[in-house]
Amino acid sequence: MSAVTEFVIVPPEDMRESILAAADRLKAWLSGRFPGYRFRIETRPPLAGETFQVIPIMNAGSNGDAIRMAEAPAPDLLAAIREACRGFQPGRPDA
Repeated sequence: MSAVTEFVIVPPEDMRESILAAADRLKAWLSGRFPGYRFRIETRPPLAGETFQVIPIMNAGSNGDAIRMAEAPAPDLLAAIREACRGFQPGRPDA
């Protein structure tokens, strides 16, 4: 089973506009802290929330009619990514 390598980041409602304006910097910020992982910023959130949501992309591809699922990431990794998102400051070019 392969490991999850990509995550969707859903910004909190009160920060959505500023995060979307700085989406490329946030992705670079996260990639620098979590090498080997890729990040997408969701522009139309499926769930409204007051904190960052980190959603792992679990689909690892298909083999004929079978869909292969990636191994779920460790809860500690999800928490660390969420914490890094909280530390991102969209108004600062260096953070």
